[in-house]
Amino acid sequence: MSMHRQDVAIESDTKFRPAEHAVAQDWKRLHGYLCEHGFALDTLEPRAVLDWDMCTRGDPLFDLATLLSYWTQADDPPAMHDLGQMPTAQEGFPLRNEVVSTYVDLTGRDVSDFLFYRVLAMFKLGVVFLQLHARYRAGVTRDERFAHFGDLGYGILDFTHEIARGRAF
Repeated sequence: MSMHRQDVAIESDTKFRPAEHAVAQDWKRLHGYLCEHGFALDTLEPRAVLDWDMCTRGDPLFDLATLLSYWTQADDPPAMHDLGQMPTAQEGFPLRNEVVSTYVDLTGRDVSDFLFYRVLAMFKLGVVFLQLHARYRAGVTRDERFAHFGDLGYGILDFTHEIARGRAF
């Protein structure tokens, strides 16, 4: 039986199951799409969070994981750099694990289950790009920028697999 690349990537990632399912410590309002362009800044100080149209309730760790799913580091694979969402691979930005440490210092929250949310947010991001690429291939979306989203989605899923296996963060 031959498998297509997407079957391997998705099958590998869906096998990730923590021994104990992460349970929200204290459900709050979630933004749902935190990234660099979702903040109104005043001299790099956040003054407001924008675009609450995807707001829901859940564990704030998922918002943190969503933010970090766009947070690119210099040593990340090409797919993360191809996202081009945030300039965080540049010198001066903290690493993702430093962001989590700062979050713990500021909130006192337990992040022992953070890997669950990190993998879930990355898996979601990869699937979104695959869905956008499928719309492009079907002719529903004609924007040429979507032509490479299939490779981008698979690259993100490959990186997600590395995160789930503890070989990346």
